[in-house]
Amino acid sequence: MKKIKDGIVDLEKYNQAKYKILWILKEGNVDENDKEIERDICDEFRNNKHKENACAIPTFRKVIYASFGILYPEISWREIPSANSDGYEIIKEIAYINLNKYPGGNFSNKNTIENAYHENKKEILGQIDTFSPNIIICGGTFDYIHWSDLELIGWGNKKTPNFEGNPINNKTFTYCYIVSKERLIISLPHPAYSGISDEDYWAQIKDAVLHWERLR
Repeated sequence: MKKIKDGIVDLEKYNQAKYKILWILKEGNVDENDKEIERDICDEFRNNKHKENACAIPTFRKVIYASFGILYPEISWREIPSANSDGYEIIKEIAYINLNKYPGGNFSNKNTIENAYHENKKEILGQIDTFSPNIIICGGTFDYIHWSDLELIGWGNKKTPNFEGNPINNKTFTYCYIVSKERLIISLPHPAYSGISDEDYWAQIKDAVLHWERLR
């Protein structure tokens, strides 16, 4: 299998954004016939390769809408442009990495992701350190990343959440960890998780960031 290159989608736009946002997800969902193709996910995003089908892919759709909520909190849910039209441009302002740097399938295996993190830990921590994000969003990946590892690159040791999102169907999904005035970690399920609607996913992340802003 060929490694998938990830990282900052557009460096200039990332640095100019209100906040530097890093999404940490599990692995790429790649068709079996395409696993030997060399891919650069950031180049694909920059060149609008996924624009037409962005609405059809829950991961891309929720990443786009939630990032929009962070960078443009004054815009209501109903006013956000569609993910396969003007809304797609927001993905060019973020960074996007996977713990498993090689192609995956429709369903992620916990052991595979855990092993991938340990194998790629140096690279992953290097990416976080180099990208210097203000906000890290762990979509189903928070449990794989160790606080002791984050401490090595200055991300503190906040083992208890500073904020919990509003319960959805009597269950809390979202937690945020305020590392500093300039650094926030948000943990919630993977964007492909069907138990949270696009609007709730957007609202949970937006609320976490607004809470952090009020304490700055």
